[in-house]
Amino acid sequence: VPIINENDSTNTAEMRFGDNDNLAALTAVQLEADALFLCTDVDYLYTANPRTDPNAKALRIVDEPWALQVDTSEEGSGMGTGGMATKILAARTASTAGVPCGLINGQHPERVLSFLAYGLDREGPRNPGTPEPNGTFFLPMPQDGSVSDNRRWILSLPTCAELSVDDLCARELAGKKSLSSHGIYKVEGKFEKNDCVKLMHNGSEIGRGLVNFDSEDLQKIKGKSSNSLKKVLGLDTAPLEACDEGNVVMTVAPQAFEEASPAN
Repeated sequence: VPIINENDSTNTAEMRFGDNDNLAALTAVQLEADALFLCTDVDYLYTANPRTDPNAKALRIVDEPWALQVDTSEEGSGMGTGGMATKILAARTASTAGVPCGLINGQHPERVLSFLAYGLDREGPRNPGTPEPNGTFFLPMPQDGSVSDNRRWILSLPTCAELSVDDLCARELAGKKSLSSHGIYKVEGKFEKNDCVKLMHNGSEIGRGLVNFDSEDLQKIKGKSSNSLKKVLGLDTAPLEACDEGNVVMTVAPQAFEEASPAN
């Protein structure tokens, strides 16, 4: 069983993955792991900090990690580098790639066995009457066939920036279309061509993609139509899309955009 840990004392800023949860998730995706387990100092993921909120409820089975909304704003809502929020992000990354993820109390590693007894797919308990796992189980996202190598590779890359898109663009991405520059209204962070960035909608991550432009050029063409890119950039030739369809991976289910409001 590989145990993943980033050495904070020797890593440089350029080589850091940011936190052990993220590093573990990226490793699990790249290795096509059977499962990912994240250790914390509480028994479950809760709807709020159980130490300060008496109404906090334990979440045993999370069917849609990409749509999960819990309060992780208070200190103490999860231990380890980055806290519970980073564990939720790591679980989403693994889930998107079809890797089931379990959150357990690190003082009780034997609780991993309860997940194995329950079963690590979306079909529910392996045997009728099997109790739910002793921890929080993030179910893997349903996959259209096997997860492609390109999709797995993109999900395993560290992200260096964020592109915020409008409603129409988000629906187009959910429909497996390319990311057009006209749908981008905010560019945050520095990046080079072919870097991996997060695709954001209404403040939440909806996907990841490999960009065809660096951050400086994308700042110039955001909100512009594809037909005007060469003129804006002063180039004879230029890609027509910010991210090609084959280099975009959605990290939320397409159904999340079925009732999205029309773009303004």
